[in-house]
Amino acid sequence: MNVKFVLLITLFSVFSIRICASSTDEEEIELGGNIGGKPILRSFSPVSDFVKAILNNQTVAVEFFQTDDDVTINITDESGDVVYSASAVVSPTSYHYIDMDSFTTGYYTIRIYNNSGVDISGTFWID
Repeated sequence: MNVKFVLLITLFSVFSIRICASSTDEEEIELGGNIGGKPILRSFSPVSDFVKAILNNQTVAVEFFQTDDDVTINITDESGDVVYSASAVVSPTSYHYIDMDSFTTGYYTIRIYNNSGVDISGTFWID
C-alpha cells in the first residue's frame, strides 16, 4: 500500500510541475465599445476583428487587424487619471506595446479611439 501511495504522489508531483511550467501570465483584455457608431459587446466580433489587447506580465500588446488610420491609446488608473497616452498610425497586423513596469498595483482602463467612430475600452488588473 505504501508503494501505491508513493507512486501516486510522484505522478501528482510530476503532473503539477508540468502544469506550472507551461502556465503563462498572458491574459486577453476584454474590449467593447463602438466601431463606426455601432455599439459592440466586449470581445465580440467585430471588436476582435479590429483590435486585440493582451496583458503579458507587465506589458500590454495592442494588435490591430483592420485599419489604416490614426488612433489614440489612453490608459487611466482607478481614479480616472490618464497615466499613459499615445497617438499612433496603425495598419493591419501592426502592434503597439505599452510597458507597465512602473505602474502601481490596481485596475486600469485602456481606451482606443479615433475620429472615424472607433471608441473601444477594457479594464485590466496590474499586480
